[in-house]
Amino acid sequence: NFLQDQSVRIKVNALYATKPYNPDFDKQINILLSDESASVRELCRHLLKTKGVNFSEIYRQRIKKEELLSGSLIGLSEVGTIDDLPIFEQYISSNKSKIIIGCLTAINKFNPDIAKHHSLELFTHSIKRVRNKAAEILAKGCDIDTLQKIRQTYLAGDIEIKITILKLYNKIGGWNVIGDFLIALTDENSNIQNIGWQLLDKWKASATRLFTTPPKAEIERANDIYKNLDKSKIKMTHSRTNLLQDLQFYLR
Repeated sequence: NFLQDQSVRIKVNALYATKPYNPDFDKQINILLSDESASVRELCRHLLKTKGVNFSEIYRQRIKKEELLSGSLIGLSEVGTIDDLPIFEQYISSNKSKIIIGCLTAINKFNPDIAKHHSLELFTHSIKRVRNKAAEILAKGCDIDTLQKIRQTYLAGDIEIKITILKLYNKIGGWNVIGDFLIALTDENSNIQNIGWQLLDKWKASATRLFTTPPKAEIERANDIYKNLDKSKIKMTHSRTNLLQDLQFYLR
């Protein structure tokens, strides 16, 4: 039975082949509404859309019975409503990355503030895909309070966490993160230092497009960090020396 094949491509092709015989395959297509592949779920909903099927309710009932849980949660995240928010919050502590990401995506769709709260906990997750999704959400709605919490996590974090947060700073961009890149330059880990230099250079290249006035507190913080850089911890090169000199223009 090609509808039960492990290959997403084969399942999708098999689903298209059922169209002339739809009623004969409705039961199997109904089960595949909770497939873990987005393309399979979407095609199944398309094939059943004229059959009066309540997709959201199917997903809710399956979740309640913990049947086909992963695909049902992700399916509900695609077609559910704000009333389903408690379901996604219940399962966001799952140990399966697909479920966590699906729930976090759904929460962000219905309530970005709650998603930000969960993302602050999840961007230090052991699974990289979860960290990346949380960082993506934090980058889009990062106020000063959120940034301060991220900074505290950075100072206490291991190398992987610091790398994730430096990439998050890069996504946030703007005046608020220049001091954070400077901090990375004196990290005891050379990899963190190198990433700090790369992102600082990238920040400078885009700084000419910053048409906003720098926040006073943040520019003062960056100046303090700049003036107190421990050069003995930094492996300087000609290009790095020039980069630090160029930064003085932006920190005025």
